[in-house]
Amino acid sequence: MNSVWTKYTLAAIPGSFAFSMTALPVYAIVAPLIGFSRPYEGIVSRLWGGATLYFCLILFPVVCLLRDYVWK
Repeated sequence: MNSVWTKYTLAAIPGSFAFSMTALPVYAIVAPLIGFSRPYEGIVSRLWGGATLYFCLILFPVVCLLRDYVWK
């Protein structure tokens, strides 16, 4: 069986997710300190502190792949 996961696919899909999960908190902490993006102030504790983010990280992939698993 051929693998469709190339180094570019790996960089694009999980890599972009990992980048956004690390870049957003860094930006949300640094930007208000230097005087711009004030609406991001305090977003890290609200976003990563609640259960909604983690629930969606589990629920969305399951729901999106459910049709494929039911079909097979």
